Amino acid sequence: MAKNLPNYGERLVITLIDDNARVESSKECFSTPRTNAAEDGWVPISWARYANAINRVAHGIVKACGHGKEDTFPTIAYIGQNDARYLVFSVAALKAGYKALFISPRNSDEGQLNLFKLTDCQIIYHDTSSAQHVAVWLQKRPMKAVVIESLWDCFSEEKVPHFPYKRDTKKAKWDPFVVLHTSGSSGLPKPVIVRQGALCSTDLLHALPDLQGAEVFMRGYSQSKKCFLPMPLFHASGFYGFFGGLFWDLVIALPLSSAMFTADLVLSVIKNSGCDSLFLPPSILEELSTREEAVETLKKLKFVGFGGGESISVWDFLTRVFTNIPMNRIGSLAPEAGRNLVQRGVFLHNAIGSTEVTTMPYYWQENMELWDWHIIDSAALGADWRPVPSEGDNVYELVILRQSEEPGLQAVFYHMPDLNEFSTRDLFIKHPTEKNHWKYHGRIDNIIVFSNGEKLNPLPIEEAVMGHPKIRGALVVGDSKLQPALLLEPMSYPRTEKEASELLDELWPLVSTINKTNAGYGRISRRLVALCISQKPLPRLDKDTINRNRAVDIYSTEIDQLYQSATDCTLDISNCDVLQDSIVSVLHSAGAQQLKRDTDFISAGLDSLQVLEVTALVRGGLKAAGIKVQPEAIQPRHIYGNPSAVKLAKYLFSVVQGDVDQDEHSRQVAVMKELLSKHTQNLRARAEAKPEPRDTEQTVILTGSTGRLGSYLLHLMAASPRVKRVICLNRTRDGRTRQMQQSAHHGLNTSFEKVDFFHSDLSNADNLGLNWETFVHILGEADRIIHCQWPMNFNLPVESFDMQLKGVRNLVEVSAQADRAVPVILISSVLAAIGPEAAGVDGDNPLPTTGYGCSKLIAERILMETATASSVPKAVIRVGQIAGSETEGINGGGIWSKQEWVPSIIGSSVQSLGVLPRDTGAMNTIQWLPVDRVASIVLDVAGVSYKTPIAQIEGYFYCVNPHKTTWTNLAVSIAQYYGQRIRGLLDWEEWLEVLEKSSENGLGGNPAAKLLDFFKYHINSVEGAQERLSYLMEKDLERTMIASQTLAETKAISSELMAKWCSQWAF
Repeated sequence: MAKNLPNYGERLVITLIDDNARVESSKECFSTPRTNAAEDGWVPISWARYANAINRVAHGIVKACGHGKEDTFPTIAYIGQNDARYLVFSVAALKAGYKALFISPRNSDEGQLNLFKLTDCQIIYHDTSSAQHVAVWLQKRPMKAVVIESLWDCFSEEKVPHFPYKRDTKKAKWDPFVVLHTSGSSGLPKPVIVRQGALCSTDLLHALPDLQGAEVFMRGYSQSKKCFLPMPLFHASGFYGFFGGLFWDLVIALPLSSAMFTADLVLSVIKNSGCDSLFLPPSILEELSTREEAVETLKKLKFVGFGGGESISVWDFLTRVFTNIPMNRIGSLAPEAGRNLVQRGVFLHNAIGSTEVTTMPYYWQENMELWDWHIIDSAALGADWRPVPSEGDNVYELVILRQSEEPGLQAVFYHMPDLNEFSTRDLFIKHPTEKNHWKYHGRIDNIIVFSNGEKLNPLPIEEAVMGHPKIRGALVVGDSKLQPALLLEPMSYPRTEKEASELLDELWPLVSTINKTNAGYGRISRRLVALCISQKPLPRLDKDTINRNRAVDIYSTEIDQLYQSATDCTLDISNCDVLQDSIVSVLHSAGAQQLKRDTDFISAGLDSLQVLEVTALVRGGLKAAGIKVQPEAIQPRHIYGNPSAVKLAKYLFSVVQGDVDQDEHSRQVAVMKELLSKHTQNLRARAEAKPEPRDTEQTVILTGSTGRLGSYLLHLMAASPRVKRVICLNRTRDGRTRQMQQSAHHGLNTSFEKVDFFHSDLSNADNLGLNWETFVHILGEADRIIHCQWPMNFNLPVESFDMQLKGVRNLVEVSAQADRAVPVILISSVLAAIGPEAAGVDGDNPLPTTGYGCSKLIAERILMETATASSVPKAVIRVGQIAGSETEGINGGGIWSKQEWVPSIIGSSVQSLGVLPRDTGAMNTIQWLPVDRVASIVLDVAGVSYKTPIAQIEGYFYCVNPHKTTWTNLAVSIAQYYGQRIRGLLDWEEWLEVLEKSSENGLGGNPAAKLLDFFKYHINSVEGAQERLSYLMEKDLERTMIASQTLAETKAISSELMAKWCSQWAF
């Protein structure tokens, strides 16, 4: 065949483009969106214009970097928006003697640097949108950086000289074309070199005859005049899809570079792009299948391609290859949706391929009754279908045998030239009657993929457990679940349930120890451990290895029952003592051992994951006892707020009796009054008049310097010429070392020549725990005290902050004894001013909704009462939401912590839920401030930045953005930034429902689940609080703007700043 059609398989992409530019110069090669709005249409790009753009960029590369040394193909990286410049740059770099390295913008900085190192990359091209990322990498690895022209400058119709390519075809096939990379899910990303010959295999498909009346799949594609291809061009999916189509004159319509990919956008693309075929992710296709008008639109197309589910998918190239997730486990098209579409007249095409294999010789499936079966030419592929009896009677592994030295259609051997056979590790089922028909059946893999996409290698866990002398076999399961379970095969099976329970108790400490080495999503719950059945031993392969897939199949019923019973629990509520014992048992089930009734289980180490599990068990226990309670009554905050069996039992009885709201509120008010009274006793008498603090050569006492805000305060003061000395009072003994680590983490200066670090206990009334000489020195030198030390934990009850409240009182005592009139500036929170319309501590103020907020309110009252009594200057700065840094930190530091509520919402939406809240309920109004700006405002108000009369450092100040925006405004740009990873926007309550459902069995990739209680019962409980807060802030915010030039010059949070933070999080 190759002799009759010698050109097929011998044409290189690079020469094909130049040849067509000469012969069919005006013919459309592909089309690119005119703007980022589908309704603006697509611009056709001719072969000549494409070739001219390549020549332009190739000349530019040579001018900027020189021509690559012959036969060496130095690496030249490129990163930019997902547009046609990728298609230009890859070919242009090759012409200039280089190989392009395409790096995903989602990689971590460490991952990018690893790729640069492994490919010896010395040059990086980028567009303007990627400049900040590149700047960070250049600080860590010296490279030549070049800004590429804009998209339309690249495609300027101004003619440039032709850039020749004279490489011999036979030799050029083995030359590198581009470097892609793995995701690094099991480590750092690794480069994957794609050679020119691998793409020639798509061209060689021309030579294949029909198989049983079916055309080769590319001929089916070419029946379309234009195909919309939404895959990223820097990943194998988009790269292969585009360049493979060139050999078949398939005109590709490129995706919008940053628009959110939704079902509505698909319909707009079909209407405005001129395409008559397209590829879609299964999730979007499923949504379209439920909409009548969408199905009518899809029916008019030549075909609708998809991948996933029961196929090795082109769509999932990036899923499997770049995240190491088997193709059949991600994004599957539901069979019901497929059948529905087919029955209503939509022509479905189930695509197949992989990065290693590139293009498989498979055929166009015309029979829509077999839409989910692939027609594969085994002879052309060199397929050796090897039976896998252990997986079933009709299951085969696909192994590709090399047929000749020249790879030809077997593109895998361009990637791995030293192999004679390639084991795909993919399993297929053979059709019982249709010849050459195969259906994908899974993989011979060990990696467990949870339903949220998190991955776990079970082998280390299994091997560790099997090290126990009483265990013969161990099997970790959890595919498509939210957390793992563990099946144990004992050496000797227990004869009774008591013996079985004792064996599990004996093994649990070992499992608990193993859990400590695993990420949260990979930890095994005590209630998800079970023993195998003696009549059903774990099936094994040769060498006594457990047959994982077969074992899961045999135990499928038991596994389902195990997950179902994981939340089953019985609570005995006959009396309080018995209930306390039941709660101890629940805690034991959650993995908390050796607890007594009065043990504080939070202090004993119960973590947030276990608190969630206890919450679910308590709910289930009450339900099993026939007690109906509202879900709102049993939340993680109630576990945190009642952290012992005694306290929790008392609370549960109040729930059962229906007076929980009254009891809870009364208890909170009583505790707050007690704390306020406790720390305002024996007030120091008014001091005599003192000199004012210095405004130059200042000595500032700072607490909490190793916290996020504290680090920025220290950074600014260490650089300020108005500050002579900063004295940091730290809880840790190695304060300087700890500070260097934290400041470096935030990308701040670590030069502390004028900073002293002292280990101090603020709750210690005896000189703050300092030696006498140091304490006296502080009294004589201090000019200001900025108190920034406070545990940021919304789950803790207010009484847990007793030591911090004592610290506030003690700092007032320090000021009262100091030589000067030293103002005490307390960094508080707007949460102290937000609460429901309920009587607060003094009967007038609203009661904050969290223990944290309540503690801040009490701290403010302690400061005001004790400082007033002692004539101590004082100021409270109520800080709102502190966002990420506005400025770029050193070495890429200063990232807004992913653990906070804003990034947690976005992280869960992107990694787990696929949907983003359209609003955030009562907190939809955004008055966030970047952390570096907050630090500057605090220093302005405190009189550090410029001379401020001591009388003006008095009362309440509000550190919030005076220019408002809304989450609703920012949500659109956030969704656009993440593209197809966000399928849509939901109202806040709907989003919370999705989050709550997703959090029932696991937290992997779902950080917001830990804050569900906060979202539901804090944010929602402040309905109307914004108006009250605005009223309180109105006067004090104005005086804050007068006191702080920084605040006065502040602008609203922008979409660009939000995109910067999203980029830094790299979800």
